[in-house]
Amino acid sequence: MSLTFQINDENLGTFIADEKISGRQLEELREIVGNIENDETSLKKAAKLIRAMVTKDPLFLRGYAMLAEMYIDLDDEPRAAEWHVNGCQAALKIIPEDFNGPMDMENPDVQCFMRCHSGYVEALAAKGEYKAALAASHRQLTFDPEDMFDRGRDLGEMAIMAEQPEEAAGILSEQVQFMPTANYSLGFLAFQNGDYARAITLLRRAFVLAPYSVDFLTGRLTAPNIFWEQGPEPPDYHENMAYVELLGGEIWTNNQAAREFMEWLSQTSLAMTERAALVGVSEKCMMAEDGEEMSAAVAEREKVLAAINDETSAKLVKEVDDPDDGDTMYPWQLYAKAQERMIQEEDGCVCGDDDGDDSGCGCGCGCGCGCGCGDPDHKH
Repeated sequence: MSLTFQINDENLGTFIADEKISGRQLEELREIVGNIENDETSLKKAAKLIRAMVTKDPLFLRGYAMLAEMYIDLDDEPRAAEWHVNGCQAALKIIPEDFNGPMDMENPDVQCFMRCHSGYVEALAAKGEYKAALAASHRQLTFDPEDMFDRGRDLGEMAIMAEQPEEAAGILSEQVQFMPTANYSLGFLAFQNGDYARAITLLRRAFVLAPYSVDFLTGRLTAPNIFWEQGPEPPDYHENMAYVELLGGEIWTNNQAAREFMEWLSQTSLAMTERAALVGVSEKCMMAEDGEEMSAAVAEREKVLAAINDETSAKLVKEVDDPDDGDTMYPWQLYAKAQERMIQEEDGCVCGDDDGDDSGCGCGCGCGCGCGCGDPDHKH
């Protein structure tokens, strides 16, 4: 066996390689990699050779990690995931099930294992096995506690997807101190709990501290706003984008009511005014000629943030009458209804029957000319 698992003198889990076997493998791997040219055929040939090495030695972790990277380069994500999973499972067979301590991150084989383990977690999540992915993420964080900024980045959202809201809230409440995007997910949880004022507060904070995420989620973003980048604590464009590309985007996409709530709030005068105020602060910071002007701008920013609280948010949680039928509903529900009607009108019919068989007046509802389908001649 080329690898064994041990706990070293520093009480860290590590892999010990058979020097003779490892030396021969590394020499062969270097030769294969050295012959790779910048083309698909060369990569596929190298991948075939490394697959043969892994078949010969199922614990050749560097081979699994290298294969996964090669298939990523070949834009073959499924096969990359397959090799990450295979490498992770091979390594886990020699790690005691009750070992949940830190591992030696300086060890090259441990590094390869951790790359495979991250791919394993992502593969579980991709299959919708969120509870298993959440458990695997927790174990990975015991292997590498400092991985919270990477593996732990979407841990709260994974807990939401795994239907563990209390655990998600605990994780996100810690993360929000250094990850403003966590405000979005905390707002999601508050909305799910029916605490609308709290949800509004959290999302208002998210809109000003991580503004790009809401623009990604609503499809409004075209390019970074240069003025945002001049403030005392400018939003991280890539962090905002990562939130949406990871599980943050998924929790909002999968819940229409929550998404409509967020979209409605982002278009209220209150939220838009607060965003504009923060852009104004950033402009002042950019134009500041001395420390006094900069301090004044920072103080203005803190004033805007202080005004974002549950008391001011509660003013938006008031039921209104639907002008169409007089029904009482919350403003975000009225917004959702208006959005639905607009989509129906774009499709050429607002009667609610969209079977498209062109019967009756032409819209397919069979109710005659008074369906309000939007065609004054009732001809299609």
